Amino acid sequence: MAIENAAGLTGIRSGAESPNRCQNVLGAWIVLAVLSAFLVVGGIIGYLGWTSTDTDVPTSGYVAMVLGVIFSVAVGVGLMALIFYSGRKG
Repeated sequence: MAIENAAGLTGIRSGAESPNRCQNVLGAWIVLAVLSAFLVVGGIIGYLGWTSTDTDVPTSGYVAMVLGVIFSVAVGVGLMALIFYSGRKG
Protein backbone atom coordinates (compact mmCIF):
# COMPACT_ATOMS: atom_id res chain seq x y z
CA MET A 1 0.00 0.00 0.00
CA ALA A 2 1.47 3.37 -1.00
CA ILE A 3 1.30 6.28 1.42
CA GLU A 4 2.19 9.93 1.00
CA ASN A 5 3.76 11.97 3.78
CA ALA A 6 3.63 15.72 4.40
CA ALA A 7 6.63 16.36 2.14
CA GLY A 8 4.87 14.70 -0.80
CA LEU A 9 7.17 11.70 -0.83
CA THR A 10 5.66 8.32 -1.46
CA GLY A 11 6.66 5.23 0.40
CA ILE A 12 5.60 1.64 0.75
CA ARG A 13 4.13 0.60 4.06
CA SER A 14 4.01 -3.04 4.95
CA GLY A 15 1.41 -4.56 7.23
CA ALA A 16 4.00 -5.95 9.67
CA GLU A 17 5.67 -3.86 12.33
CA SER A 18 9.41 -3.49 12.48
CA PRO A 19 11.11 -6.20 14.59
CA ASN A 20 13.07 -3.52 16.45
CA ARG A 21 9.91 -1.77 17.64
CA CYS A 22 9.65 -3.89 20.80
CA GLN A 23 13.29 -3.22 21.61
CA ASN A 24 12.79 0.52 21.10
CA VAL A 25 9.78 0.58 23.41
CA LEU A 26 11.60 -1.45 26.05
CA GLY A 27 14.64 0.82 25.80
CA ALA A 28 12.45 3.90 26.21
CA TRP A 29 10.87 2.45 29.36
CA ILE A 30 14.30 1.60 30.77
CA VAL A 31 15.57 5.13 30.13
CA LEU A 32 12.42 6.57 31.71
CA ALA A 33 12.83 4.36 34.78
CA VAL A 34 16.51 5.29 35.23
CA LEU A 35 15.84 9.01 34.85
CA SER A 36 12.91 8.79 37.27
CA ALA A 37 15.16 7.05 39.79
CA PHE A 38 17.75 9.83 39.39
CA LEU A 39 15.02 12.42 40.01
CA VAL A 40 13.80 10.68 43.16
CA VAL A 41 17.33 10.21 44.55
CA GLY A 42 18.18 13.82 43.76
CA GLY A 43 15.02 14.98 45.52
CA ILE A 44 15.82 12.90 48.60
CA ILE A 45 19.40 14.19 48.74
CA GLY A 46 18.18 17.76 48.28
CA TYR A 47 15.59 17.38 51.03
CA LEU A 48 18.13 15.87 53.44
CA GLY A 49 20.65 18.60 52.64
CA TRP A 50 18.03 21.32 53.09
CA THR A 51 16.76 20.06 56.44
CA SER A 52 19.98 18.76 57.99
CA THR A 53 21.11 22.09 59.42
CA ASP A 54 19.55 24.62 61.76
CA THR A 55 20.88 27.69 59.97
CA ASP A 56 18.42 30.15 58.50
CA VAL A 57 18.71 31.56 55.02
CA PRO A 58 18.50 35.36 55.04
CA THR A 59 15.98 37.16 52.87
CA SER A 60 18.73 38.25 50.51
CA GLY A 61 19.53 34.56 49.92
CA TYR A 62 15.96 33.83 48.85
CA VAL A 63 15.94 36.93 46.64
CA ALA A 64 19.20 35.81 45.00
CA MET A 65 17.77 32.32 44.46
CA VAL A 66 14.59 33.66 42.83
CA LEU A 67 16.56 36.01 40.59
CA GLY A 68 18.87 33.16 39.60
CA VAL A 69 15.93 30.95 38.67
CA ILE A 70 14.27 33.74 36.67
CA PHE A 71 17.53 34.51 34.86
CA SER A 72 18.14 30.81 34.08
CA VAL A 73 14.63 30.34 32.71
CA ALA A 74 14.96 33.52 30.62
CA VAL A 75 18.26 32.32 29.14
CA GLY A 76 16.75 28.90 28.40
CA VAL A 77 13.67 30.38 26.72
CA GLY A 78 15.84 32.79 24.74
CA LEU A 79 18.13 30.03 23.50
CA MET A 80 15.19 27.83 22.53
CA ALA A 81 13.65 30.78 20.65
CA LEU A 82 16.93 31.27 18.78
CA ILE A 83 17.02 27.58 17.87
CA PHE A 84 13.43 27.75 16.62
CA TYR A 85 14.13 30.94 14.65
CA SER A 86 17.31 29.48 13.17
CA GLY A 87 15.48 26.32 12.14
CA ARG A 88 12.81 28.36 10.36
CA LYS A 89 15.02 30.98 8.70
CA GLY A 90 18.16 28.93 8.13
